[in-house]
Amino acid sequence: MIKILLILLMALIFGGAGLAGGWFLFRHNPVVTAEASPPPPPPAAPVVDSAPVFVKVGPLILPVIGKDRVDQVVTLVVALEVADDGVAAKIRAVMPRLEDACLQTLYGGFATGVLLDNGLVKVDEVKAKLTIAVQKLMGKDAIHDVLVQVVTQRPA
Repeated sequence: MIKILLILLMALIFGGAGLAGGWFLFRHNPVVTAEASPPPPPPAAPVVDSAPVFVKVGPLILPVIGKDRVDQVVTLVVALEVADDGVAAKIRAVMPRLEDACLQTLYGGFATGVLLDNGLVKVDEVKAKLTIAVQKLMGKDAIHDVLVQVVTQRPA
């Protein structure tokens, strides 16, 4: 009789453990039926205004003249950020005048020393001077930004 009770007790313990383990293991899986709703549509792509257009200016090669001679040669490559292709075409149409205006502005800045700090080019000052020069030639709303892409300095 004790043997039968022990066998029933063991069966009850193992059966209960199996039932509890199965319940914990499989309780989170939902039942999939044939009447499931279709997946939601993908979100709409964000509306983007037209991408900015960049117009390359340069290379602008400028000698930096010291007291008696050329101290160094500065080369700049600049890109102008404009709103669309129409403005870019207008800028490309007057590119020789634009490059001349940029060269005049930079020559003046290097001659007075405003664009140099211990012989090194101040890029933020160059950007500010070029922005003023381009806006003077093309109008205030023609460009969004002046981007200095390359600055090289070499002794003469």
